[in-house]
Amino acid sequence: MRLWLQGITVAVLLLEHTAMQTAKAVDENKDAFQALCAMYSLVKNKVRREHLSKATLPGEPVEIENLMLVTLHRSNYTNATYGDWGKEQQWSERKKQFEGDKAKSPNGEYIIKEDSETKAAGHLRLSKLLQVARRAHKDAKRLDTELTQAVTDINNNLNAALFGDNTSDDSDENIFDTRTNACVKGGAKVGQSIASDMACLCSGTSAADVCCKTCGDANYNSGGTAASVAKTSYGITKAICEKVKLTTQPTAAGLAAAVQAVLQQIGNKQTNTAGYQRLGGGATAVACDRTSDTNTACVDYSTILGAGGAEQIPWVNKVLTAIKTLQKAESDSKELTILASKLEQLNHQAWTTYDLIPREDVTATSVKSQQLPSLESVCHAAKDNQKACENLKDKECVFNTETKKCELKKDVKEKLEKENQETGGKDKKTGTTNTTGSNSFLINKAPLLLAFLLF
Repeated sequence: MRLWLQGITVAVLLLEHTAMQTAKAVDENKDAFQALCAMYSLVKNKVRREHLSKATLPGEPVEIENLMLVTLHRSNYTNATYGDWGKEQQWSERKKQFEGDKAKSPNGEYIIKEDSETKAAGHLRLSKLLQVARRAHKDAKRLDTELTQAVTDINNNLNAALFGDNTSDDSDENIFDTRTNACVKGGAKVGQSIASDMACLCSGTSAADVCCKTCGDANYNSGGTAASVAKTSYGITKAICEKVKLTTQPTAAGLAAAVQAVLQQIGNKQTNTAGYQRLGGGATAVACDRTSDTNTACVDYSTILGAGGAEQIPWVNKVLTAIKTLQKAESDSKELTILASKLEQLNHQAWTTYDLIPREDVTATSVKSQQLPSLESVCHAAKDNQKACENLKDKECVFNTETKKCELKKDVKEKLEKENQETGGKDKKTGTTNTTGSNSFLINKAPLLLAFLLF
């Protein structure tokens, strides 16, 4: 059964081959035309951003910044200014973005919690998360800009491949020329555009049917034929090509396959020992001027290809440039998607960190007695990293060049120790130290939370 089917297949192929040979004079350039038409149909479709990439620019890490600010030590939070907000009104307006009616967000509520070692450690971790998030968002913004520019660059190159210039269209007569300039070996406009090459391939003396039935014009038939005639000839060929609409968006793989299909047609019907490098035409053609018969309906790339590879053909070069840009854009799109996911994860980590900070003072001592270990823990977290220590100047930290460690400023530490001695570690309101009740669990777990938040 299988052999019988194979026999039928071979018979059909032989029949088709016979029919093609019989009709050779009529559709001699059929294969070349089909390849060039497919190239034209794909290239004329515009690339759109939404088709190029589903990835969108994620928002700035505002929530992480809010959490970093709301966990500031009270002395910094209630100060007239802070950090980049160097004026009182600026700092006040910034805090309004997460205070009062704005305190609730889809992911949680911004609450100013009691100062504690855990809060200080959480603030430090949030500061680090914010730095990472800002870098990720900066990279995402760059990729988003590159993707937008890529759409413009791709469409410009594809339009230039079609019509010779990124601002032209087929209503412009300047994209065409005489056959001597546009089709014949060494012509200044050979291979400048797909549109011009279509006219060379499918029109000329006795060549109205050389690509397919009535696909061309017999008037574009001599070396000096005017560009206006070439434009008319192209219009006839284009109308046939566009009968089958192609809505596929250009992709790097699709364009590469289409270019390869055209390049495979160059020289495949030429048997001259000199090795013609023409698209279309027959073996007996002396030139592609279309002054004699269908054999001279062609585009001669010999001079161009003599200088290098297929990328030397101008319109091919434009398509190859578009392919490279598409490949880069496809890679950028994947990276942008990854960064968007990373920012979501960082935002989740920030809220988890914030939620681990207790609302109340976990050490159950007065605010003043709490300030010393809280501030010291922030400084100690930087360890021997001098740069990290310098970034904690607003936390009263200073790098000790002798011990090579980040420490709380000596005068600040002495002041807090003195205040702590005066209160004896007692709560000012009650005069007692709270070691029981709702906070006792948090007191025992504070070192674990602190370690988690710091590392």
